[in-house]
Amino acid sequence: MSKYTEAQARAIKKYLEGQAEIKLRMMPVIKNKIKDHAEQQGQSINAYILDAVDIQMAKEDNGEEIPDFIIGKSIEWLKDHGHSDSEVLDFLQYVSHEDK
Repeated sequence: MSKYTEAQARAIKKYLEGQAEIKLRMMPVIKNKIKDHAEQQGQSINAYILDAVDIQMAKEDNGEEIPDFIIGKSIEWLKDHGHSDSEVLDFLQYVSHEDK
């Protein structure tokens, strides 16, 4: 018996057709370190690596851009710790202000 229904298999196939794949080679100790860090952040290895690449590319592009996921996690953390919408907005304005 199949693990998936025919409809699920078609949906998975359609999803995978729209995705690109990169194979990475590394020492097992590096893979385990990435896996451990991803788990600590509540992310999959794939999501953790994509976030790390996003951060690196933003640094290379202009050295100042804050990746969207960091802004989202910052807002989530502030709200989870009792900060009001006004305080969150003040924070975002503060961190995006360029000193002249």
